[in-house]
Amino acid sequence: MAQSTGQGQSWGVRLAVFLAAISASLLLFLGLAWYLASSEANAQLALLRQQGMPTNGSELKEFNKIPAGTPDATEAWTQAIEAVDATDLYKRGQALPIVGTVMTIIPPPGTDWAELNASRAFLEELGQELELIRQAAQTPGEARFPRDDNAGVDIMVPSIQAVRGAAQLLLLDAHVQAHAENGGLALQDLSHIFAISDALEREPCVVGQFVRIAIFSIGCSGVTELLNHCQWSDAELATLQSAVASADFKAGMQTAMIGERVLGLDIISNLPLGPLVSTNQSEILRIFKASIESYSLPWPVLLQRQDELEQENARMSVKPLSSILRSLAPLVSVTQRQTATATARAVVRQRATILAIAAQRYQLQHGKCPESLADIPTALLPPGQADELRTDPFNGLPLHLKLDGTRLVIYSVGEDKQDDGGEVLDGKDATDIGVRLQP
Repeated sequence: MAQSTGQGQSWGVRLAVFLAAISASLLLFLGLAWYLASSEANAQLALLRQQGMPTNGSELKEFNKIPAGTPDATEAWTQAIEAVDATDLYKRGQALPIVGTVMTIIPPPGTDWAELNASRAFLEELGQELELIRQAAQTPGEARFPRDDNAGVDIMVPSIQAVRGAAQLLLLDAHVQAHAENGGLALQDLSHIFAISDALEREPCVVGQFVRIAIFSIGCSGVTELLNHCQWSDAELATLQSAVASADFKAGMQTAMIGERVLGLDIISNLPLGPLVSTNQSEILRIFKASIESYSLPWPVLLQRQDELEQENARMSVKPLSSILRSLAPLVSVTQRQTATATARAVVRQRATILAIAAQRYQLQHGKCPESLADIPTALLPPGQADELRTDPFNGLPLHLKLDGTRLVIYSVGEDKQDDGGEVLDGKDATDIGVRLQP
């Protein structure tokens, strides 16, 4: 009995020693991983600062300042947006299209529009706010919307609905002006919508860039709805093209990624994770470095790189040790692939709208629609952009132009890279993206 007891104690001691050794090895490994990750993260942060890149809220504010010598339009835009925000816009206009809950399509100029008089009266009530928006749109320079760059997850464009509301007011007014045969005023309204989009180009967060894309889409919708119903001259159409072409969505989203990297680092550094702070910091820096750099690549390569990053992150997240060491990085890094895809869709909309305007200019000159994009001469496109504008960012091949009865459609194959004939424009289950005109 004594021998059995002694053997049991001996095995117990051995087990305890074994477990202690395993625990010590694990702690040693985690300590080494923390040390290496901490050294790597500190080196990367130092390199970013050396390159003039922000790593915290204060540095982001400095990084995102209006460049010296560039006029500051911030006050004009802030006044306009605050004025719109104070109008209770959506409640007051809830019975109207665009700003309200009425989902009916506005009929083209020259036909009856049931809400026309109500829309006109509503816009007259908001005449002062509209004038502030127009003044801001015509103010030269750049704007920075007020925001606390040290606010962590609260960093985003203030009064986002008001910014969108300003664009919707302009679109409603463009339709009213078109129905009154004031084509020049309608064109000014549409150009001002693109100016609002441009004012958000330097917003250092993805939310701000998505609002910018939504506002740009509002402008593109107005162009395609009114293009063949307003008697715009070739010079006016060229001006409208320039307004659409001014947006640089790659640059905007690259700035947003720089801001999102700061946000991710801020969240991690303020959590009580001990050694895991450094490992997650290092992972966030790796993810965002690759993503930010990808926005300098051609579109098909950019999207492929984002696919590779997403697949790599998925593989890493299922490895037990890796998923522990980098457990929070995926939670504070935006979905890179979806963001890149949304940006590419905005670029398609931009290119298709520019080409649609060019097709209208072609029709003015030749009395008929072009039968292919190759028919549109370079002279009818913004200087130096002809080849790029005809290219589908999703596959690097030419965009499609389709004449189908009375329809002119310019479209991309979309993210699935399958040509569905542009039928998405009819609301069917397809993934093509583009614009449709009535010749």
